[in-house]
Amino acid sequence: MTRADLHTLTGAYAVYALSGRELTEFERHLAVCDACRQEVRELRETAAKLAVATALTPPPTMKDDVMRRIATVRQEPPRVAAREARESHAGPRRRTGRRAMSFALAACVAAAAAFGGAAVWQYREASDARDTARRSERRGGAAGGGAPGRGAPR
Repeated sequence: MTRADLHTLTGAYAVYALSGRELTEFERHLAVCDACRQEVRELRETAAKLAVATALTPPPTMKDDVMRRIATVRQEPPRVAAREARESHAGPRRRTGRRAMSFALAACVAAAAAFGGAAVWQYREASDARDTARRSERRGGAAGGGAPGRGAPR
């Protein structure tokens, strides 16, 4: 039996419900565990108070009074958490709406990623084209040949 198992036996020990090996092991554990000793002491005090309590006999007219009032007192509906109540009244339509919203959101995120990727690609392509044009200009300008209208003979 593990130490954790021994800690769960305080209630059974307090009302003398252990026997044999469990009783022996728990009493050995009880000798070294202050928390279990305190819990057993408190449980035994509570058990003693419960044993002293006496049952009262209800008045003879009580049953007749209750049975007579049952027909006139409206039963309250069960209380459920507010969220559960909203979801149960919403039914499948609301769940379908949530699912559609989830898909729409996922589609928007995918579109944003695609457009963002396309924008980055276009930026890089334009940057590469500018670099190529600059290199081409430098080579053409240094050799004396350039684009017409820039001082080069035709």
